[in-house]
Amino acid sequence: MELYNKNGVLKKDFETQLQLLTDQARLIDQKLSLKIDHEISNQFEQHQQRVKKTENLYKKLYHRRIALPVYSTSNRKLS
Repeated sequence: MELYNKNGVLKKDFETQLQLLTDQARLIDQKLSLKIDHEISNQFEQHQQRVKKTENLYKKLYHRRIALPVYSTSNRKLS
């Protein structure tokens, strides 16, 4: 004997459709989560690259300041 709900829909058909909707919602959630994770990962990598570039620039500028020769008049050879 088949069971019907108040609206005249078979209970088994309703359960099947509800399960399909649940599966679709789960897939949508998974895709959205993967997209968000991918976007976060990309932004993190971009920030890391910016930090590395800034560090390298700082190191270059710092070493140039230290490595610049100091010219003074006392180093002249007297002949």
